[in-house]
Amino acid sequence: MQSLNQNELRSFIAKETVRGSENIKLLETELHRRYASPFSTFILVAIGVFVAGRKTRGGLGYSLAIGIFVIIFFLFFSKYFISMGQTGVLPSWVSVWALNILFVPVAWLFYRFAQK
Repeated sequence: MQSLNQNELRSFIAKETVRGSENIKLLETELHRRYASPFSTFILVAIGVFVAGRKTRGGLGYSLAIGIFVIIFFLFFSKYFISMGQTGVLPSWVSVWALNILFVPVAWLFYRFAQK
């Protein structure tokens, strides 16, 4: 599954759907994850830039801690939501795109309160 390109993965999903395989949710989640990952990277980089641009009197420790916390929070819940999509608890596209949708307002808030 990891070594397949987009077209091969789509045809493999179609073939497995015809067969009635139980791995369809796993495959669909992987397909949606491939599209959502670049947006996640963009959102996290934007948050990092907004946090790093803030100068405080105490040094960079506070800003660094906030950035690391946000990234760890994102990665933890990303794995959590992806596993929910792979098991069929959530639709696969919702499980992959949910964090991107939730973190866009967070990035906007960091932008609003960033130093100009």
